[in-house]
Formats: sequence, structure tokens, C-alpha cells
Amino acid sequence: GTILILLTGRFRGKRVVFLKRLNSGLLLVTGPFKFNGVPLKRVNQAYVLATKTKITLGNVSGLDKVDDKFFSKVPVKRSELGEVIIPSEDEKKKRITDNRKSTQSSVDTEVRKAIQGTPFLKEYLQNRFGLKNGQQAHTLVY
Repeated sequence: GTILILLTGRFRGKRVVFLKRLNSGLLLVTGPFKFNGVPLKRVNQAYVLATKTKITLGNVSGLDKVDDKFFSKVPVKRSELGEVIIPSEDEKKKRITDNRKSTQSSVDTEVRKAIQGTPFLKEYLQNRFGLKNGQQAHTLVY
């Protein structure tokens, strides 16, 4: 349970909890979603900074179900001519399956319990990382 800082993408600057390494070599991380809005996510290890902050997770239920196939996308619907059919709002919501929601909640419950046991860790995860003018990333201790 090392705390990582995401460097790129939609969640750049967010602090996340490392859960496990997947078969593809990517890292499985979570926010938890209730704390900073980061869901279960695969991240390339080149795009994270590891901090020296760690939490003891123990045995997290639901992690055995998560692999690279878990993150496969629902195929896009196309017409007979090959044009993409723009989905409605209801169809967009269906792309997040019930399996994914239940796995997210079960994993986050265990991670939140571990975080609640450490003072100030919840606030640490909720704050974004950023550099101020004149700070140099290679001189900081994370």
C-alpha cells in the first residue's frame, strides 16, 4: 500500500494507493473514490512518483477478480455503413458495469478502513500535489 502521485492524465497531481501489479506490467491503483475521485485504474509505472508513505492493507477482498480483462471496454455500436452511433446518456452509464461498481466499492471499503487508522492520511490523499515557483522536483523528498 504505497502512496503514489500520478503525473499525467485526467487525475494528474492526485495521490493514490498502490494495490498490485497486473500481468501486463501496469500498476493497479485506487483513490479511494470517495476521498479524491480516482476509481480503480491501471497506470504505467513511468507516470507515477512513489512516496515514502505506506499503509498496511492486509488482505483486500475483490482484488483477485481484477486483472487486465476487467478493464476491457464495451464495444462501440456502429451502423451498417460503419458510422459510429452516438450513445444516449443512459447507454453511457451502462458502460460502467455492476461488476465494476461492486468491485470498486469492496476494494475501497478495505482501503478506507486502513486509511482511517492513520492520522491526517485522508487529508493528505485529498490534496493535489503541485510544485511552486522555484521548487525543483529532483531535490524534494516525497
